[in-house]
Amino acid sequence: MIGGEPSVEVRLALIGLLDHQSERRVRTLELALRADFDQFQLSSQTKERSAQEDRHALSREAWIEFGKWLAPAAFACTLGWWMARFFQNGNRDAAIAIRELLLLMIGGALGWIARKG
Repeated sequence: MIGGEPSVEVRLALIGLLDHQSERRVRTLELALRADFDQFQLSSQTKERSAQEDRHALSREAWIEFGKWLAPAAFACTLGWWMARFFQNGNRDAAIAIRELLLLMIGGALGWIARKG
């Protein structure tokens, strides 16, 4: 030791200690970054799964709403076709009965639309 300077062995030991300490810090930061990435990935997957479930629920709801309109409309078209066929075949009484049924259906549909809107 010359003039208060540490010896070469002490300097090497300090350099080794600093090197070891910096390696520990790097490993700690790598682990922290990995944990943050895993948490971010899990959060992203959860949000994507939730968004996908929401899209499926909205799609299912849209098909149900479409079915609510399609079933009565198809039934009314079928009744209208029957009414026309009965009238063409000369069965006026059946055609009139079906016409009355169609008028009741139309009134009910209008009431349903008014209540819904």
